[in-house]
Amino acid sequence: MFASLKAFTPLVWTTIFGTFLTRLTYFMIWPFMAVLLKDRFGLPPMVIGVILSGAALMGSSLSFFVGNASDRFGRRVVILAGTLTSALAFGLLAIATQLELFILCILLVGAGYSLLDPPSKAMMSDEIADPKSRELAFNLRYFMLNVGAGTGPLIGLYFGLTGQQTTFTLLMTTYLLWAAAIAWFSRHQRAVSAVQKAAASVSNTWKVLKVDRAFQWLVLANLLIMVCYAQFEATLVQFVDAVRPERSVQLYALLVTTNALTIVCCQFPLLALLRSFALHQRIYLSLALFALGFSAYGWIPHDNDLAWILATLVMSLGEAILFPTLNVQIDTMAPHHLRGSYFGANALHGFGFALGPALGGILLQWTGVGVWWACAGVLLLAFALYVATVRLLPARQIWVKQLEQDAGLAHAAHSSS
Repeated sequence: MFASLKAFTPLVWTTIFGTFLTRLTYFMIWPFMAVLLKDRFGLPPMVIGVILSGAALMGSSLSFFVGNASDRFGRRVVILAGTLTSALAFGLLAIATQLELFILCILLVGAGYSLLDPPSKAMMSDEIADPKSRELAFNLRYFMLNVGAGTGPLIGLYFGLTGQQTTFTLLMTTYLLWAAAIAWFSRHQRAVSAVQKAAASVSNTWKVLKVDRAFQWLVLANLLIMVCYAQFEATLVQFVDAVRPERSVQLYALLVTTNALTIVCCQFPLLALLRSFALHQRIYLSLALFALGFSAYGWIPHDNDLAWILATLVMSLGEAILFPTLNVQIDTMAPHHLRGSYFGANALHGFGFALGPALGGILLQWTGVGVWWACAGVLLLAFALYVATVRLLPARQIWVKQLEQDAGLAHAAHSSS
């Protein structure tokens, strides 16, 4: 593993630590945005939810076009646009006094995230030739993101960054620092050739995606997974409150902590343990753990805290394997000149995360524990879609190599495609 780290360029380290720093400061402040909107403008919970969901939907809607722009114009310019857009959004949030400006800035936050996420992943792939080192980079990026997300709210509470508008200047500063680092360490990047730019046009990319049935199944499976994963953040707390009202807050906090600690402590041991497994085998295992963990919320003895913790532990082990592996799988499937577009198209799964709370709430109201059996059924459907994807991969390799040749690229073999 340590040998693989030697393949990381300064730009890769900048991307990983920039992601960590911005996510850390983001989660120090953003979770308390609902409090700020309520105290500052007196908005009801439903309106606050719609506003905050708008940022996520904005990011998902733009991701494909952003990823495609990075294929045509280079990662550097798009990532710099993302860091500066985010810095502008948070800088304006620090001084905004009108609700309309607040809403505009929140939407800009979503746009800024979409300008950063697909190109950053694609740039790490561009920088690292060795497949095993790329896999480690994706795992390390996901690990650092989770460390930032897990510790950020605690730091925010400790320093009193709860609903204070001026603290958005801290976020603005971290994005400006990241922009400066990206600008410096990406100086070596070459301009995209005219042939590659033409091959990566929106119309050509759309034609490629329309016939790439394996990738279509993959994106649909990811969307279904995110519908289910959203239940952990939105529906579970309501379910716990219904079956354990006397201990709902403490128990849910315990489950969130279990989830975070499992990912931070187990991600790299699991990576080492499963290193000899093919990517699709890891995905199959993680989906099985997901289905078992989510269904367990329906059949465990609800008066037993340990049972809740064990169910969450199983689900979290699946998460620790699944999400980094999915990034590696997309990297192996994407034609080299369309990496940004493929990462961007996969970000459409964000619609599943946005729709998940509403669907979960309806099922919880209508069926109670049935929401967890529904999650297991949806995850089994996602499993079937992955099986269909894997069956198409061998024949797909020749097609991908031809696309890369037509784009003027010397195709580097993807060992796990």
